[in-house]
Amino acid sequence: FIARTSTKTNLLTGEETVRVVRGELALEFPSGAGAPRWLLLAGRGDNVFLLWEDGTLWRCDTRDFQAMQVAEKTDLLKEDELRVTAASFLIGRNSLAVGDSSGGLTVWFRVKPPEAGTADGSLIAPAHVLAAEGSPVRALAPSGRGRMLAAGYDDGSARLFHVTSGRLLAH
Repeated sequence: FIARTSTKTNLLTGEETVRVVRGELALEFPSGAGAPRWLLLAGRGDNVFLLWEDGTLWRCDTRDFQAMQVAEKTDLLKEDELRVTAASFLIGRNSLAVGDSSGGLTVWFRVKPPEAGTADGSLIAPAHVLAAEGSPVRALAPSGRGRMLAAGYDDGSARLFHVTSGRLLAH
């Protein structure tokens, strides 16, 4: 289930009123898939992302708590033998960075093509391919102020990227 809490303060009395709205979305995961490894809440709370290590991503539309639904199911990895090893939203929580077992690092975000065919008219699309270094990505640390992303790799190395330009800033 998911809940949204809002607080209103009466300017004359100072009395606070708390309102809680709840919704629930029952999901049946694919046989043998198990539970997702990552559960990520988008910045406006309008989408919840469920991500499995095999690259399967379910994007749930949570705009209306009384009518939540799985809006999109997709695969983020091109090759079956690859595994997602790290995932994190960038600042704003709308761009999703995903690292994989080959050292690949891709940033995804929602687009609204006319042929989307989803309840909310959006699809998740790769926006930036930052690296394919050979050593698995183990950790991601987005900047809290800008469009930078640090990635830590299994071989002990770290890299700092500027996401928008795709530039490697430091290694």
